Amino acid sequence: MMENYFVVLQLPGRGFGLSSNTKNPKHFWGRAVDAIVSGKAKIVSRRNDTGVSEDLANHTKKEKKRKTYVLLNLRLRKREGESSILRKAARSLDGKSSATIIDMTDKSG
Repeated sequence: MMENYFVVLQLPGRGFGLSSNTKNPKHFWGRAVDAIVSGKAKIVSRRNDTGVSEDLANHTKKEKKRKTYVLLNLRLRKREGESSILRKAARSLDGKSSATIIDMTDKSG
């Protein structure tokens, strides 16, 4: 049975840096899809409740450098595997044209 899940993906460190605070980074979604398809994205959380925010908060506490994350709402089966989730994530992002940055906190210090 398919259910709605919130999925947080961590994109790889390279290729997603932003030179300025912009709401629409150039080619962001195309690069995100490429990273997901090539297996460079990591599933940080997958839940069918709002606890995904706590998972992400706990994950980011461990990170020393700024990372890029994508939050998705996907229809998944309870025991759906990682490769299937990543395929569905890539399909859901293919063709997107705008991205919204929600946090530009500098963690380089």
